[in-house]
Amino acid sequence: QISGLPLPVNALADWLGNRNPHGDRIDLLPDGRPSRRHSQGWWIDYSYVDGTVTPRRITARWGEDIELRLAIESWQDTTDTPSDD
Repeated sequence: QISGLPLPVNALADWLGNRNPHGDRIDLLPDGRPSRRHSQGWWIDYSYVDGTVTPRRITARWGEDIELRLAIESWQDTTDTPSDD
């Protein structure tokens, strides 16, 4: 919680994974990658480097006073793979 405002911890996984279970407004780049979204009062901007598929920086803003910045060095696929059992 920051200044009485709850942090969007539950929404963060959706923002990072480009999921949209709440029907957020999402602006897309011409190639289909998200550029900006509005989620639960937060504005989230995605920044990419040299045509990467995944963002390298995500900036979330609430009004004029609160800004969260995430810099991503690398991504790891955590998708479950079926076992051979």
